[in-house]
Amino acid sequence: MSANEPLEMPDPDRHLICRRCGQWFDAQQGALVGPEGRFERSYLLGTGTVLRFQCDRCTRIQRATQAIIWGTLIGLLALVWLLVSLGVIE
Repeated sequence: MSANEPLEMPDPDRHLICRRCGQWFDAQQGALVGPEGRFERSYLLGTGTVLRFQCDRCTRIQRATQAIIWGTLIGLLALVWLLVSLGVIE
């Protein structure tokens, strides 16, 4: 079994479930992270626990997705700025 593969026979006393993919992992295969959105943050603050386990794979996917979204937005803004400065669009 690889270090980042989910467990087939988890022990709920020793293993944690990822909040994004729903698979069971050893605690060393991820990290406790805070809530993502405003709704989740307000709900979890009411329960008294804010941090949830997220596996390393889901964290990498989340960071890559955010980088792609922000990179696309910045690229589009740069393209619009270039077209405006060249006088192609007003």
